[in-house]
Amino acid sequence: MNNVQLYIQGKKVDLFGGEKIELKSTIQDVRDIGKVFTDFSQTFTVPASAANNKIFSHFYVPEIVDGYDGRTKKSAEIFINYNPFRRGKIMLEGVDMKNNKPFAYRIKFFGNTVTLKDLFGEDELSDLPYLRKYDHQRTEANVKTGFTTGLDENSQTNSIIYPLITPEKRLYYDSGTLGSSDADGNLYKRSVDDNTRGLSYNDLKPAIKCIHIIEAIEDKYGIAFTRDFFDTAAFTNLYMWLHRNKKNIPFETVSQTASSFIVENLSLTSDNDSVDTSIANNIISLNTNTSVASAVEWEVLFQTSIVTPSGRAYTMSIVDEDTNLTLATKSVPSGGFSSLKLKVAKNQGIKNFSFQILEQKSMDDLWAGTLFDSLSFTPVVDLYLVDSSETYISPYLDKYTGTANTLTLPLFQLRTRNITPKIKVIDFLTGIFKMFNLTAHYIDDVGDADFDKIKIDTLDNFYADAINTPLGEIYDITEYIDVSSHTTDASLPFTNIEFKYEEPKTLLAENHLEQFKIAWGSSSFEPTTVDVGNNKYELKVPFERLKLERLFDIEDGTLTDIMTGYSAGGDFKVENTTPPKGNYQPRETAPILFYGIRETSITNTINFIEDDGTPSAVNNYWRPSSTNEAGTSSTAPAFTLNFDNEVDEWNLQDYSGQTNSLFKKFYENYVTDVFEKGRRIYKFNAFLPDGFITNYRLNNKLRVGDRIYRINSITTSLITGKSILELLNHIE
Repeated sequence: MNNVQLYIQGKKVDLFGGEKIELKSTIQDVRDIGKVFTDFSQTFTVPASAANNKIFSHFYVPEIVDGYDGRTKKSAEIFINYNPFRRGKIMLEGVDMKNNKPFAYRIKFFGNTVTLKDLFGEDELSDLPYLRKYDHQRTEANVKTGFTTGLDENSQTNSIIYPLITPEKRLYYDSGTLGSSDADGNLYKRSVDDNTRGLSYNDLKPAIKCIHIIEAIEDKYGIAFTRDFFDTAAFTNLYMWLHRNKKNIPFETVSQTASSFIVENLSLTSDNDSVDTSIANNIISLNTNTSVASAVEWEVLFQTSIVTPSGRAYTMSIVDEDTNLTLATKSVPSGGFSSLKLKVAKNQGIKNFSFQILEQKSMDDLWAGTLFDSLSFTPVVDLYLVDSSETYISPYLDKYTGTANTLTLPLFQLRTRNITPKIKVIDFLTGIFKMFNLTAHYIDDVGDADFDKIKIDTLDNFYADAINTPLGEIYDITEYIDVSSHTTDASLPFTNIEFKYEEPKTLLAENHLEQFKIAWGSSSFEPTTVDVGNNKYELKVPFERLKLERLFDIEDGTLTDIMTGYSAGGDFKVENTTPPKGNYQPRETAPILFYGIRETSITNTINFIEDDGTPSAVNNYWRPSSTNEAGTSSTAPAFTLNFDNEVDEWNLQDYSGQTNSLFKKFYENYVTDVFEKGRRIYKFNAFLPDGFITNYRLNNKLRVGDRIYRINSITTSLITGKSILELLNHIE
């Protein structure tokens, strides 16, 4: 019998002597290859002892103020015979009562990776405060730099780019003689009349590197992912297009972001140690927890005085940086001094606020460019505690003051969070995991250099790393197996697998689906030897694939150096303008991922229309790509975002079916292994020693008799050591 110790938030929990505590561990179940698992337990009970009643704050008495919050999981550690076993979370499910007295608490243990879904909740990418580090001015100069060179926002190289993807304008290339058919989407650079058509900065939207979204997730939730996969060539130049709404950017963001400015240069000028505040990146953090009996709430007071130009109208706002919601706002029609107050409930933990100024101008003024160039003001922020009569409780006051200086308010300041595609954090991360067949597990070995991180790697690499585990690659458990009985089952859970993106809504992808009856980038794995019904498995990711287009010169049919993406679709519409316009309808799409490749010194110069109407020649640009590199006519790029073999849009090659598709690179080994004729699932009963239980990893291979197995799942009674093992026979 093992001696099990359980700690919740560092406090030891009393256990029943003979309580059955079972833990199930699985990294990727052959029955559901689209899900990533980790440790979790069945519900078990612990006694309602004096120590446990204190830990759970007498949960059965709901009137207790600030008692145990059963809505959230608490950090927990499990030891077996005082050896570390697992770190994770405990969820309290309820209390069993006998004779109107508490008898036992029902709890459940979850590994740290499983709790990510609870940690993220319903949050969307737009709720990630870290993304504000990539805010930038949407000026013609900035967009052109982002298009030709890339923007190094947050001091990170090419963190923001403007790829050649358009939401409205249909681009093409025609070097022929100027004529009535020379529509505004022609990218060819002529020597005359070039200011009437070509590429304008208003035609483009930015994109952000996906690694910075990963960093934003880590920042908000206080977690850390290893870079085993994220630093590989399959991910380093992967971007997400910032396409939240279907139209060009000014129409969809001007009301929120034109001329807005997050108040900067704030510094602590009056500090009272009774108020726990701090400031970083112009965001003030307030710890709202307080034990002051007379306190009712906190108040945040934002004051500012517009110095020049006098009488200038503006709006002042207080924004919750955790939710991206405006909590308080006030219009000041005649300028000058004004103040804005926000009431904040006490005992709500850490609250983070930014303070913003928005200039009031009409849409006509915005398009005419008649905004004032600068604004001089002195911001002051007070944070203090008040009683029921809203009287300030001394000495609970911190004051932050900004230096009086002139600040330029840029036209069309883009807030990245406002244009991030609408997708939940958990769905984004799960989508990345499904695309590249990644596994995730929490590292709870204090001797590991990545201790307390979540290890992210491909499934193939995870299994290959078994040699580095405490038990080595293969561990013999023959002597611990109950030989009296075991079962052998077919491993085949389904007859075929479909790998799918979201339904295509854009022009070329829709045409591909209509012509070939399968969506661009999707795949289907159908083993020819399987005939056991029609049990289809669908693995679907929450992103949409653009089918990209390398342009030909309409004049002579030669291939250009220009690749475009187009997110419009539906019906073609011609406008009788000068020059004429011919475009499809803008479409709202699921989030779009692509690889960014910078093309330099291209032969086919792009005509770029400057903000003042002056044409300029562009020979460098960021090309959207389905592959991480260019490749050659004979050598396929190392990685592609297509699940199946597709004709490469850049090289116009199918590489004889040897394209390095997502299936080929990340799924083929595992899936074909599952469908092997000799593959079986074996279920054994075993009494495993605590030395094995505390040290095994799910990538270990196990020897039973003369066979080698991989672990599908292990369910272990921590007290008795009795385990149920689901094992897959290993086939070389």
